[in-house]
Amino acid sequence: MRNQLVLAIALIAIAGFSILAGCGGGGAPETQTGSLAYAVTFPPLPDGVDTAVIYPATNSISLDIINAANGEPVVGRTMLNRPTPEGGQVTTTITGIPVGIWLVKVKGWSLENGGGNLVSRVFDNALIEGGKTTSKNMVMEGYPFAIDLFTEDSPVLVDEIATVYATPKAVNGDTLLGDYAYTWASSDTAIAAPYVVTAAGTAQIVAASSDSAEQQFIGVARGACEVACTLVHEENYVEPMQAPVVGVLPLVVNPNVDEVTVDPDTMELRTGTSGNATATARYNGNVVANVEFSFTSGDTGVATAAKTGQDTCTVTGAGGGTTEITVSQPYTSATDTIAVTVPEGSLDVIVSSTD
Repeated sequence: MRNQLVLAIALIAIAGFSILAGCGGGGAPETQTGSLAYAVTFPPLPDGVDTAVIYPATNSISLDIINAANGEPVVGRTMLNRPTPEGGQVTTTITGIPVGIWLVKVKGWSLENGGGNLVSRVFDNALIEGGKTTSKNMVMEGYPFAIDLFTEDSPVLVDEIATVYATPKAVNGDTLLGDYAYTWASSDTAIAAPYVVTAAGTAQIVAASSDSAEQQFIGVARGACEVACTLVHEENYVEPMQAPVVGVLPLVVNPNVDEVTVDPDTMELRTGTSGNATATARYNGNVVANVEFSFTSGDTGVATAAKTGQDTCTVTGAGGGTTEITVSQPYTSATDTIAVTVPEGSLDVIVSSTD
């Protein structure tokens, strides 16, 4: 979109210079206006579809000719309505347009005379030459009604990054590829926040971010929040009857764990006897509370591990030998082990004697 505006401004300047050059030398003044002939084909409606709701059920279009340099209209708006319920082509010729290259905005509406919802649109540049008619044939494309948000990184860990992607959708579910801008925000920046890199190359957390169709969020603390993405209309131009397009995605932030320790980390047990152990998770040296641990024996023929709480277990000797009880948690690969030894032939022997 920005490239179109730059091109239009440059071409307007060239056209203006040509007009001035043509007026020199005392010749007859050049015609300063031209015409634009427009043909719009309204698509047929699917059987049984409400014409006021379903794209591509465009029932009217508004046609604006805009000066790209300042955003001002060159001539008044033209309205075209669907000719029949079955669709068909409508043509119009707009006269008295100043010479130049102008931005043409064609917007499709769900009701007649520009009413209802904005359901389709197309932007184009039109070269208007003096005394001539420029012809245009337009195919309407969909307009965003919803935004699908997606991430491969949920849940995200504290201090880790999740990238969220936005896909604009038409009312019939078609994916749209228009040049849109987006505003991103988090419902709770104490849990997850937009993460941006400044022009100086410094990464920082912000309350909201305006960016492209993808945005990074950083996990701040354990919890759940919502990531919201709002589609920003071109040139901040929002039709009065068009509500903002917003997509919402739940984002879960889990604790980060870089160290697991267990106490004790060694046990010597006789067959049938038990010992208790407690696990602790830490991140950057700080204890991470409320972590659910798993306890797994490497050889249940030597020793078994029975979980007794979210961070505790009981280890019981089962037979002579050595094994390890592995202690893990669900967030990272950090683990610790208990080295267990059960002496061979460890038995409780009762000796009795008689006279």
